[in-house]
Amino acid sequence: MCVTRIILEDLSMKRDNTLHIVCRLVSSTILVVALVACFPQKAQTDTPPASSNPASNLRIALETDKTTYSVGDEIHFEVVLSNVGEVPFRILMDNVFIGSRMECMDAQGKRCVYEGGYNSWSPKVNIYTGRTYLLKPRDKMNVKMDALIYDDYTLIFSNLFDRKGNSGHQEFKKRINLPPDFPDKYLSAGRIIPLHKPGAYRFAYLYETAESDKHWRTFAGARTPEEASVDALLIGKVVSNTIELRINKSEQKLRGAH
Repeated sequence: MCVTRIILEDLSMKRDNTLHIVCRLVSSTILVVALVACFPQKAQTDTPPASSNPASNLRIALETDKTTYSVGDEIHFEVVLSNVGEVPFRILMDNVFIGSRMECMDAQGKRCVYEGGYNSWSPKVNIYTGRTYLLKPRDKMNVKMDALIYDDYTLIFSNLFDRKGNSGHQEFKKRINLPPDFPDKYLSAGRIIPLHKPGAYRFAYLYETAESDKHWRTFAGARTPEEASVDALLIGKVVSNTIELRINKSEQKLRGAH
């Protein structure tokens, strides 16, 4: 920048210089306007790009085998996760604490809070009890979960894997007053939801992840490096459709019945 100091000796010279400066300013302004008009301006829009909300590309459908159940019945939930977008992404799924993402509300709209399973345990620090799954455009992933309606209308979610044949199961059942034929797959860390009474209940499946989920050090359910990858991990919250199930009134008691 060049700065010129001008010493004006009389009023006449001041007026002449003022006029000269104003003329130069007007000319410069016209030149700038002309230059701007020569270059096309970027269109302004209030619509964000589709990729700004990648969670909108995940669709979740929740289904069951029927709509009415009684104590002693199993509810067979099926969750279908679909990529309806144009780019692939990974989703994070827990393989141990089954039922943690199941939202349950009673007829009055009160949320039913889940508890730890029969085989409760705490994972080590920075270890996620599951893995990631890749969903390409138009891919679908089916997740099946079973839940047993037990005494006092308690809903018990099963383990994802069959655990039959474990010699320690019978001793464990005896200690907690479960009958010998209590299904082994429910001796797991699957969540327990005390419903307390019969009636209508609404269920929905919730997928929710945060940026902090990218920082797990180990994924316990991963068998390959790809299954532990957090590249393109879907971050956000997506809720499935809501289904209504009815639990019938029953005097049946399964615990200690044998």
